[in-house]
Amino acid sequence: MDIIDAKYSEIVQTHDSEELQEQSDNSFQEIQDTEEIWEVPEDRFCRKMAEDEMIAADILQYYVDPKIARNIDVPNLKPARTNFFGMSKKHDPFRELRLDIPYTSRLVDDHLGYEVLFVIEHKSNPNDFFFLQVYPYMDLSNLDKWKRSGHPTSRKMFRPYIALAVLIYCGIDKPDDVQYYQDMFPDLPEELREFVPQSKIIRANLNNHSYNKLPGRPETRAVVETIKRIHDGTAIEYFGDIIGNFKNITWDDRIIDIIHSICFYTASREPITPEHIQETIQKTIPGKEGEHMAGAMAKTLYDEIYEKGVLSGKSEGRTEGMANVILKLLEKRFGKVPINVQKQIYAKRDLIVLDSLAVQLLDCQTIEEFIELL
Repeated sequence: MDIIDAKYSEIVQTHDSEELQEQSDNSFQEIQDTEEIWEVPEDRFCRKMAEDEMIAADILQYYVDPKIARNIDVPNLKPARTNFFGMSKKHDPFRELRLDIPYTSRLVDDHLGYEVLFVIEHKSNPNDFFFLQVYPYMDLSNLDKWKRSGHPTSRKMFRPYIALAVLIYCGIDKPDDVQYYQDMFPDLPEELREFVPQSKIIRANLNNHSYNKLPGRPETRAVVETIKRIHDGTAIEYFGDIIGNFKNITWDDRIIDIIHSICFYTASREPITPEHIQETIQKTIPGKEGEHMAGAMAKTLYDEIYEKGVLSGKSEGRTEGMANVILKLLEKRFGKVPINVQKQIYAKRDLIVLDSLAVQLLDCQTIEEFIELL
């Protein structure tokens, strides 16, 4: 019988009587650097930040419904044993599963024996079909846990995960903006509704927290502020405030990696230069240490951003800035922009052409109309 190996994320053969050996909880170092992550700066940033257990715990503790933190031991998150990160790209139905961020924790009342499975995902423009992305992961994780437990047939011997999907986003919630799975079946006869499983998406709307009252550790506040400011277009103007979250903490390798990710994401989405980033870091950390760190960060950004094509160099800064503006407008109007469309926009090197596209975009009613302009 097929069973999912939790460590290597492969399908291995085993007999019904065999139990899969427990695997130690690993960090997310085994996640592959897939094209899907690195081609979209937002996906790269949000997933990389969600892989940090401390930031993930802060998000769950301070940015979602308070009853979550009251009933679940959120500070002691662990990476879930079940993951699908190693799946081949050929497994198209599971492509999204490889990129979700799973964690487990215990209930505060631990004697019940339940584990909680969190699936954390960020969406710029969430819609009802978010369920379709996270439900397969949660169901397959429970199936894997049941198989790892030796296929028990008694409810007393097996406790499935309490699977919770957490959606991180920026938006304007309305009183009726509650997302239930059964809402996806609006025309279903009432006598059949009881046969449809019911669940609710846990929403973490970052816009419910003002910039001067962001909770959590300094690095969490910096990450949340970055997402919010890029969403509302103020990242360059307030980049000093973002970096200022790190003023009074020790910059170890983990913190430097977080700052690097913030800088990369900002430069990928806004026309901010490595020189501006370098100057801001130097102001935040005065002295030789800050100067050295700022210089190293700027050099890394030059190598990564310019050589890998996120930006194309100083002389083309204006065209890249306009391309970023067009992408932001597209995302706000039509949702996530396909990778091939992003590439076509960034491939435009004529500022006049880009200006024309930006103007014509305002008259487009669908993203398909805009694609025809390319």
